[in-house]
Amino acid sequence: MMPPLSVLHVTDASSSGVLTAVTTIARQQSEDSRFERVVFAYVLRPDSPAHDEIERLAGPLVEVQRWSDSLGWRRLADLTRNLRERLRADHYDVVHLHSSRTGLLGRWVTLLSPHRGRSVYSPHAFAFAYAQWSRPKRFILWSLELMGTLGGRRLVLNSESEERVAKRSFPWSRTAVLANAVDVAHLRTFDRSPDPDHPAFAHIGRIAPAKAPEVFGAVAARVSQELPHARALWFGEGDRALFGEHEDLVEISGWLRPAELHRRLRSVSVLLFTSRGEGMPMAVLEAQAMGIPVVASRVTGVIDLVKDGETGLLADSVEDLADSLVAVLTEPELAARLSEGTALAAERFDQASLAQRSLTAYDVLAGRPSAARSTP
Repeated sequence: MMPPLSVLHVTDASSSGVLTAVTTIARQQSEDSRFERVVFAYVLRPDSPAHDEIERLAGPLVEVQRWSDSLGWRRLADLTRNLRERLRADHYDVVHLHSSRTGLLGRWVTLLSPHRGRSVYSPHAFAFAYAQWSRPKRFILWSLELMGTLGGRRLVLNSESEERVAKRSFPWSRTAVLANAVDVAHLRTFDRSPDPDHPAFAHIGRIAPAKAPEVFGAVAARVSQELPHARALWFGEGDRALFGEHEDLVEISGWLRPAELHRRLRSVSVLLFTSRGEGMPMAVLEAQAMGIPVVASRVTGVIDLVKDGETGLLADSVEDLADSLVAVLTEPELAARLSEGTALAAERFDQASLAQRSLTAYDVLAGRPSAARSTP
């Protein structure tokens, strides 16, 4: 029987889907007796929620630490310094690093500390895999990830498609899949009530290049020509200028607490997800658990959740996204079939098994037998 684990989660991506995913893992681990201590450390982003809200997301049993009040590059220096100091002062069995910058810096800091060999890294989407970027930009992003693997090659991927990218790009790495999870039972308590006369479609997430807001705006413009009463919603905050000439067509909510987000999702007819790539999007998981049909770009992380024609519709262009969206908004039988399919698919990603699955991932990467652990 093996002793319980102490885990440190660290990220600079302290907002939107990554924040939700990491705090969900930390919270579920903290409630499992096979973990004796769970710490979540972060540095600020411009759209980070307040510290007390992050504490609420993580739950009362997780130690939440803010390592910097700065923005810009200084916050990464603060993250590096604090991580180095914590690894000298405390003991952790696993140092779980989330997002690309933290993964690059954190793996090297851990390698040069008493915790050498204990880091694992979750990119939450490899940016170099985005086909829309230029070849030089993709090469630079790949090179940075390559540098990170020299500091630590244990990768925890959020989906099988993301794992395929990792194995193809860094064949010497060790990988395990830990799919994101949501509270399916809770999300199903929100009864949907979309307005048939003014149907709404929405995206959830930070307004950033990786989410392709310009694509969302272009789709909204095409849909408005056929369905002038349809509403385009974006639940999140960020650089609004990225919508370009179509910014006026999109109703932007700003950052929302989870309860308010879920309340507003009740009136949404379709989730339009235009991201350039994902690990496994929390937004799509939550929408599926609520029975909301999904129309999405055919990219890494999304294809693991959306089975074309069964649990949503996938497309590769603005034109195809718009046509698919109009079809779901105007064909009740199609919408009902996709809604039923998404609700059933979501059951595979319930958070009840998340702590166990994280243990399995850690043990696989460390070469430990998970079966030797005591059960809660």
